[in-house]
Amino acid sequence: MVLLKHSGRHAFRDRIITLGYELTDEEIDIAFLDFKDLAEKKKAIFDEDILTLIEKSMIQDSVFMLDKYDIVSRKGKEAKATVRILFNRNVWKQWKKAMDLWMPPSRQ
Repeated sequence: MVLLKHSGRHAFRDRIITLGYELTDEEIDIAFLDFKDLAEKKKAIFDEDILTLIEKSMIQDSVFMLDKYDIVSRKGKEAKATVRILFNRNVWKQWKKAMDLWMPPSRQ
């Protein structure tokens, strides 16, 4: 079955069930947003496309992603790092912190 740009959430959900998947409402919401984005680019969305969207939405629910990082380190200066982690496409944590220089123990 082919879904089109104007297919609604109900038709999309029914197709997911027909394909044998049981998704949470949150997973369906994520996949449906991706479906709408894809439908803007393609005329018709096929079962293979829907399966890819489903798998992506299921992974999105449990995967953290390192979005950005920046590390600055200079000899004799304080090292600095900025880190941003995403969870479900949203910023989960962001750190911008100066870290102490690690100095090896002196040999005696």
